[in-house]
Amino acid sequence: MISVIRIIIPLLVGAIIGYVTNDIAIKMLFHPRKAYYIGKVRVPFTPGLIPKEQSRIARSLGNAVSTQLLNSEIVLKLLTSDEMLEKIRTDVNGILENFSLSSKIVMILKKLS
Repeated sequence: MISVIRIIIPLLVGAIIGYVTNDIAIKMLFHPRKAYYIGKVRVPFTPGLIPKEQSRIARSLGNAVSTQLLNSEIVLKLLTSDEMLEKIRTDVNGILENFSLSSKIVMILKKLS
């Protein structure tokens, strides 16, 4: 019984410490969203790291996506693929059929009135 307690108590203490430190770290990253000042001195860790560096992070992510994930060659290749062209043809034909049907209905209603 004593050996079980010696195993469980350190696990529980470690879990609690881990939870508290993760909670503090997340709050420091995302909150507060604006800087707080006491007089002219900014309170440390305000704003949080993510809101403070939002424009730099957005710029870096945009550059990474445009150069690594979706460059112009990949987009052009996807848009001109046979599957995409067939889907576009199917969708345009569907739209034209709906337009044709709705215009026929309008003509019939005009004749009735």
